[in-house]
Amino acid sequence: MTDRLVQNIHGIHATVEGLARKPALKAVLVSRKRDHFCSHTIRRASFHGVEFDILPDLAALRGQASAYDICILCCHNNDEEPLLFELRAAGLASVYFAWMWDNHHHHILQIRTAMLADCLFLSHWHERHYLNHPAILPGPHMPACSRQWSSGLIAATYPAGLPVARRDGLFGGFGRYDWAAERNAFIAALMTSCPDHALGLGSVDAYVAQPEAARLALWAGHKAHIMVPIARDLSTRVFDALLTGQIPLVPSDVADLDLVVPKTLQAALPILRYEPGSVGSAKAAWQEALRRFDAEGAAGIARRHRFAAEHHGLPNRLERFAAFIRKPGHFDLAADARYQFWRNWADEPQAG
Repeated sequence: MTDRLVQNIHGIHATVEGLARKPALKAVLVSRKRDHFCSHTIRRASFHGVEFDILPDLAALRGQASAYDICILCCHNNDEEPLLFELRAAGLASVYFAWMWDNHHHHILQIRTAMLADCLFLSHWHERHYLNHPAILPGPHMPACSRQWSSGLIAATYPAGLPVARRDGLFGGFGRYDWAAERNAFIAALMTSCPDHALGLGSVDAYVAQPEAARLALWAGHKAHIMVPIARDLSTRVFDALLTGQIPLVPSDVADLDLVVPKTLQAALPILRYEPGSVGSAKAAWQEALRRFDAEGAAGIARRHRFAAEHHGLPNRLERFAAFIRKPGHFDLAADARYQFWRNWADEPQAG
């Protein structure tokens, strides 16, 4: 008799390979945080013969057994485990992908959800090793993307182009988390040290509750946006900032940025780096961002917006999913003295 675990691994792989050969496929992208996505997010798309339904209302999916070949669940530490179980029980799809947007923290929750998926896709590549388990089939790196804004919303709101006249104050809004005391303290120090800043440290829910137009106007009214990651993660807000024409300031220890945006492009856009935890370094990067922004004006805004719109919106990530579905590639299970692991996740991907 074939071993149950080995049989399951080979079964998932065979199912994925079988789907790749089908001429037409239907996929659905779902999220419990649907309201956190842009109001102008596309609702349908097609890439490589894969037809995507995007962010339908979850209640509308109930009772739609066998409606899709593939279900892609966006995982944000928001009770995805019971949802994935519910979708499986309902037989919504043949294969279930989990796209982890927050695999850089709350590891136990991530592992529990990952074990219920057929294939796993990680936003934060630098924090993949704890999920490299033989029972979890490893998909390719799937970075986060612009979620709060879309090129459609920008075009509808600013048909003549994003505004050039903006405030100099250092910009960035952050959730205050009890378990991130060091991060909270650094943001508070920035607020003390940077005159006329536009920084916030408080409730994420209160921010999201503001009208979308008001939030977009706030972003489009500032030049430089500082990122203060929770755990060295490449945040969606980097791409949201670029889409609104801002210059992002990113800590130098966010290694995934070099995988997603080549250093030559970082220099040209620009995306500027600062030393993590250093108020002085962050202030210096902010001043350089103001200089670069003022020197290029509308041309720099348009370049940053175009780059994010063409390469780091949700449609781009769906195309990457479709490319994997059509050519899932080889999954190489290896071992060392202690562990079984997937070589696909042991090796570093190519930058760009």
